[in-house]
Amino acid sequence: HFVIFNFSNYKSQSFEICELGLAAKMAESMANSMDVYFSIGLQGERPPAHERGVEAGVVEIPGFWFDFDLWTPERKKEALRSQYPPDRETLLKFMNDCLHDPTILIDTGGGFHAFWILDKPLLISSEEDLKEVKALSKRWQNRIIHYGREMGWNFDNTSSLEHLMRIPGTMNQKYKKLVTRIDQAETYYSLEEIRMLTEENQEAETDWETPEPALAPSLVKLINECAFLKHCDEDASCLLEPHWHMMTCILADQDGGPEMIHQLSRPYPGYNFEETEKKIRNAKEKSPGPITCEHLKTLWDCGTDCKVTCPIHLLKKKITLKSLPKQSVDDEDAELDLETIETAITKEKVPDTGFPWSVFPEQVGACLNDLADTLSVNTDLTGVIGLAVISSAIGSAITYVQAKEDYTVPINIWVGIIGETGNKKTPTLDKMLSPVYEHQKLLFDQASNANATQVAQSQTAKTPAAAGNVVKPKNIFTTDPTMEALISMLCENKKGILLYQDELSGFLTGFDKYRKGKGGDREQYLSLWSGTPIKTDRVGKQLYCHRPFVSILGGIQPGKFAAAFGNQSFDDGFLPRFLFYEIPKEKRLLNDHQWAHENKELWKDLIVSFYSLKPESLALNLDKEAWQTFLAEAHSLQNFAEYVPARLKVFIPKIENYILRLSGILHTVNQWTSGTQKISQTIPASTVKSAITLARFFLAQARKMVELYGPRKTTLGRNQEVMIDALLLTMKNCGSNIVAVSDVMGTFNSLVPDEGKIPSDSSFGSLLVKVLRGLKVEYKKARRQKANSGNLAQHVEIPGDSENKLLAIQKTYKF
Repeated sequence: HFVIFNFSNYKSQSFEICELGLAAKMAESMANSMDVYFSIGLQGERPPAHERGVEAGVVEIPGFWFDFDLWTPERKKEALRSQYPPDRETLLKFMNDCLHDPTILIDTGGGFHAFWILDKPLLISSEEDLKEVKALSKRWQNRIIHYGREMGWNFDNTSSLEHLMRIPGTMNQKYKKLVTRIDQAETYYSLEEIRMLTEENQEAETDWETPEPALAPSLVKLINECAFLKHCDEDASCLLEPHWHMMTCILADQDGGPEMIHQLSRPYPGYNFEETEKKIRNAKEKSPGPITCEHLKTLWDCGTDCKVTCPIHLLKKKITLKSLPKQSVDDEDAELDLETIETAITKEKVPDTGFPWSVFPEQVGACLNDLADTLSVNTDLTGVIGLAVISSAIGSAITYVQAKEDYTVPINIWVGIIGETGNKKTPTLDKMLSPVYEHQKLLFDQASNANATQVAQSQTAKTPAAAGNVVKPKNIFTTDPTMEALISMLCENKKGILLYQDELSGFLTGFDKYRKGKGGDREQYLSLWSGTPIKTDRVGKQLYCHRPFVSILGGIQPGKFAAAFGNQSFDDGFLPRFLFYEIPKEKRLLNDHQWAHENKELWKDLIVSFYSLKPESLALNLDKEAWQTFLAEAHSLQNFAEYVPARLKVFIPKIENYILRLSGILHTVNQWTSGTQKISQTIPASTVKSAITLARFFLAQARKMVELYGPRKTTLGRNQEVMIDALLLTMKNCGSNIVAVSDVMGTFNSLVPDEGKIPSDSSFGSLLVKVLRGLKVEYKKARRQKANSGNLAQHVEIPGDSENKLLAIQKTYKF
């Protein structure tokens, strides 16, 4: 396995060697907005989600490498200018004079990545092999560092076998330059040549790395006891900047804290001793006091209650929160982009919740929970899959759900289950689809028996069987159809089709595979979600389906998600047509529980009964109270859409649509379990409320899916516009250019609807600072006494020129 890693959201995605095409597509999708890297060493096992792998897991390397940095003005380290090669020409001359020609040379925009590729890969099959290869890699790097020091340069050692390097064709975001491969004659090296070169200069054997100091036992204990610090330790190689900053603020003032911070920082690929030391000093100088657990959980919720108010108090006796200094608007989010900050704020408004089982009748919920216990999976998983299977079984028997005249929707839903390999999503899907499989087999057997009877009758009558009388079985599900085949099945079965894909990535990347990528499969599926009539015209064949009904159900790995769906899914609306569910990472041990026979039969009867309903037999309407309930939620969602990141915003109209679809599904299930002979055409308000609860559950899941793409640069959104309005209005009301951040937040929350309010001081402060920085507006921060209060509060000062700039920006979006 190899890893694709991006430094914009510090997440990695792993691929098998046979998945080079998918990996390239994912890298391409991030090329213009993120710093994208790949792992040189191949991992024997797939690394955990979002981790880049470890040196001990490397089983093969293609050769040896070096990362050469140049001096550039963007480095902003004038004092260190002499420690870098001054320009590309000087560095290339050094490489030509002192080193053998690299097989591959990459211009990274800030230097060069050089690779000396072996004539055959170097395999690592034992601990002894690993130790030998690590030593050889270090000697290779130290040799080049030695030659560089003779020039007065201070190159970094990047010998770790899991090291990451840039991918040509991607963008170096720091310098806004394209990473390119330099054309040259390729020369390959034998392992013996590499060994001989590393032994030419004994001075090159010097280890330039600083030995690690002993760590304070008390801090080692603290890291094991604090869930957040343990997370910082376990995820050190890909830790988010604000998490690292928070960890630094917690440890910086402790005895042995700086050494521990360096220890926790070294696995990170961009680690630099001097930079880290500078940030530790900065954290000591600016720290307002102990980091509280309450404040910490706004950034990363550990889900535990240690009965202390600060992580550091795990080393001491419990101290009450009242004795602690008030947490200020700090700089811990300074490195976060606007979209990441707004996503964190959105999480406060749409928090993660479990599947709302109250939406199902009690016996259906008990049935699916019992199955979850049997399979040792999260109960949410069976609830989500259950919705998809029920929807496909009902099919077009519910013609549509009508909110009002000219506002109608079908009840088909598209569900994507996101989970790593081995988390039992496939066994769960297969078990819940078993009634569908059995019903499909029954339909095929019936058609086969009918055709056999016709043949037998024709033989008895000694007349040939008419070809046109052949009975075709109805298809109720498919796994790998062409678009033409799918349309043909829809014409033959007006009730509808379930498209089941165990791996959605294959389905998504296979669009137009029989048309050399020039077909319109994607566009056709967009229409199928809406139930738009389909008419195809071919020579000698015409097909027409008035109300096509297609449900989609499948799974996908989180590492393949962004590449499979692609960035264009936000623009054409393909992605928000799905209801997603991400299986949480948790250990669930196998048990001896069995799915109760009565529950298994209940599930089978429910699905088969819905398949027996006639197509296009019933239209559902909302009663007056249900309409008002839906209307209020629709207005709330529309208001909410103005205050969320752009990528999440595209989900809002579809979530509104899904409230109606889910209402139709839940209403049908409620009617079936009540034993009524005829399904009522009127949906009550209670069912719409249940559908709204479900929709909010899926909206939170959508937020998590957007995070898989990582941050991107955004234009000025509604949050930022109101932020500027609030700041200027607060300054005007106070008659001063120095205002309390809490006052600005109060003004902000008075200008927006409930859906747009920001309740957290820290989140609001982070957003305010980021908006000002993003607009390049000068400001100063200070802690001053707030009016009518003896307490110190965070204030922000806007100079006169900056105020004029804000007024000019305000004018552009107001008019």
